[in-house]
Amino acid sequence: MNTIKDLKNFYEEIGIELCPYKKETIETAIQKCGTLPDILIQYYETIGSLIDENEDALEDFPFDIMAPFELHEIYRGRGQDEYEEYIKIAEEIHGSIEFVVKKSELSLADPDIYICGDTFIDEMKKQDRLYVSAKSVGETQIKTLWLLLIAIAKDVQTHIN
Repeated sequence: MNTIKDLKNFYEEIGIELCPYKKETIETAIQKCGTLPDILIQYYETIGSLIDENEDALEDFPFDIMAPFELHEIYRGRGQDEYEEYIKIAEEIHGSIEFVVKKSELSLADPDIYICGDTFIDEMKKQDRLYVSAKSVGETQIKTLWLLLIAIAKDVQTHIN
């Protein structure tokens, strides 16, 4: 998969119904955040929310990509990144892992992903940061926003089978 269209086709092939967000909803998120990565805008416009034909299958799916109207909160780092601002792009449904993008990198087409959560506590302490680069903890599957979207799609396929 190399494009949002490929990702859309993938979801449709495995029986996932797509519910793209309205332009007005996306525009409101862009206004609140200042800008959004092109890849995320395309994702919202083309894919949006995921609905499985068996409506219960995705209800307990472990990852949730934030809807445009959920992007209004700005998170501050701590320690070495206390002056950085982040926007949460996705999370594990129990809140144990957060996937964020630096607000200063929102204008990039495919920004790096930063993560925090119990799994990464040692690295967070070592780096004295609340959010650590996915690259720095060896999360090669999710080091950028695009790779996060791909990893989630593969997990959806595994989850519904």
